[in-house]
Amino acid sequence: MDRPGAPPVWPAQRPATDPRRGRVVTRLCVLAESAALVSLLLAALLYVLRFHRPELQGRLTWGRWGLAIGSALLAVGLVSHGTRGNGPLGDFANVSFVFALLLALALWWADRRAARPALAATLAPLTFLVALAGLLGSSRTLPELHGSLWLNAHILLALTAYACFAVALAAAISYLVADQLLKRKHLERLPHLPPLETSDRLGRRAVLIGWCLFTVGLLIGALTVYTWGAGFDPKIPPALATWTTYTVYLVLRHLHRWRGRRLQWLLVLGFALVGLTFALGHSPEQLQRRFF
Repeated sequence: MDRPGAPPVWPAQRPATDPRRGRVVTRLCVLAESAALVSLLLAALLYVLRFHRPELQGRLTWGRWGLAIGSALLAVGLVSHGTRGNGPLGDFANVSFVFALLLALALWWADRRAARPALAATLAPLTFLVALAGLLGSSRTLPELHGSLWLNAHILLALTAYACFAVALAAAISYLVADQLLKRKHLERLPHLPPLETSDRLGRRAVLIGWCLFTVGLLIGALTVYTWGAGFDPKIPPALATWTTYTVYLVLRHLHRWRGRRLQWLLVLGFALVGLTFALGHSPEQLQRRFF
């Protein structure tokens, strides 16, 4: 007998009426996602090479095309999953692909704001690694997500916040690298890094947007878990630690007017906690233990 207030156990997915069509869709998903991974890897390599080899400035267009094609192919894979009744947040693979798409959008936004290759050299490899985790991870369907609008909203808000925090990470790394180059008088790489003030301002804006989204997502998740009467969730401690870290950053940055390397290292710590929260919160086994 189900616990009072427990989440509904949704019926298993119905098998496709046409097995041949199901096999075709599965192959399309695998091909699209594999090709997307290759495109994102190419984009990551080109963005990193552009930063380390300034003479490859003309290859930036190839990196942008690789990122665009990879993102489009990931979207095709997600749509193909949808034709089988598996929503875009129905398993760890799809959650990772949605996160990768959000990271690609964040990369595009940050690249336009800063107009320097350093930010993309951090975000492009991260986008590839998240997509790789999705392709190699489990694809077990989580039907309970199909019936919970609030849980889907919680996950989407969290993923969008994570993408904002990734921009803050890239800005923090750019700040730390530029600061170190200035101290060592290695000025030849500075034109490829945003000015310290630009990195600081971009990181602050990204954290502010991400913190608002993450706060709303946490509240929705907490209310959903409380309503369903679920037990202890191991994701809660790192999620609260993540929220606390970025809250401390905003307090120090806005109220105490802190600047400099210490605040940037706080952003690095915050994203390390983001990675831990993402790994715990979106593994299929963790979701299964939480709700059943």
